[in-house]
Amino acid sequence: MNNTPIHYRLEQSLCDELRGRVVELTWYASQDRPQGVPPYGVVQCDEAKETTPESGVFYVATAILVTHALDEGSGRTHAQLVQQVRDALEAIPRPGIDEDKQVRVYGFVVQRTVEANTEQEQGTLFEINIGCGVWEKQEGGPVNTPDTEL
Repeated sequence: MNNTPIHYRLEQSLCDELRGRVVELTWYASQDRPQGVPPYGVVQCDEAKETTPESGVFYVATAILVTHALDEGSGRTHAQLVQQVRDALEAIPRPGIDEDKQVRVYGFVVQRTVEANTEQEQGTLFEINIGCGVWEKQEGGPVNTPDTEL
């Protein structure tokens, strides 16, 4: 059984997906405490809420930051990168399985996209809610919990 928390598995899985789909950006998982020089992307998954106790099915609040250094002409480049990320998210199969990270993605919704600018960087933050499941609960048996007397 994998003891890695679902939010960490999902974060790693999304980073791998985005690395392969948006190669113009360096991708980091927030749990790895990244440091880098723009342009880059960061995936942060947190606040995993299990839908039913012991089910292994979760909603995970996720943020994806796309950042670019502010300089002359960077606005258009940043907008193009943000669109590439948006297209990459839409291309991720749903439902999908990442056997290496032992996580299933059932679906997700981009709840909103907001600007996340600083004095030296231009950023766009995608706020996403992801429905997912841990591999060990999804394979080899029902997802629901056994009947118990209340």
